[in-house]
Amino acid sequence: TTTLLESLQDSVTVTVFMQPDHDQYSVMQKDVVMLLSSYAEASRGRLTVEVVDPDRQPGYSEEIMRRHEVDRINVIIFESNSRRHIVKAEDLVDRTTRVIDFDGSPGSYLYRGEQLFTSALASMTEEAPARIYFLQGHGERDFEEHDMHTGLSSMAAMVRRDHAELIPFSFAESTFIPGDASALVIAAPTRM
Repeated sequence: TTTLLESLQDSVTVTVFMQPDHDQYSVMQKDVVMLLSSYAEASRGRLTVEVVDPDRQPGYSEEIMRRHEVDRINVIIFESNSRRHIVKAEDLVDRTTRVIDFDGSPGSYLYRGEQLFTSALASMTEEAPARIYFLQGHGERDFEEHDMHTGLSSMAAMVRRDHAELIPFSFAESTFIPGDASALVIAAPTRM
């Protein structure tokens, strides 16, 4: 994270567009602002943070929603030049994973702020998105399938959110892995 922040070439504006008085987001909003403030400091002036309360600034909030093409509140908006990346506040906490306290008891849920914010910055500074090829033709699981047991659409949405491009691939159409491949996924083939 520090290396990425120190290497920023273009300025980045981050708009924290959250309800600080909302039961679900009040503590989280403070954590977000504190983390992003440390990002701003580490960026040597390249990253600036604006905090907007949609409840107290309704007119300005409408302008932000229109300018950034967002249809919801409780998001964090990263913008640099013509690139934009939106992080939803509800994605900041992984409610499926709990941190274990020192005494061994289940503690708080996993906070993913640094992971998501650094990913957002990386997606805006990369020349081109990572290209991830998914092998097809052997009964592999499909990254567009929404079936909760066999589909990979949730995983695909997370990968796309990290500024990666998912591309179907078949050795029947090409005998070599494309040179621009960042990865080739072989997702549980069922036949040879």
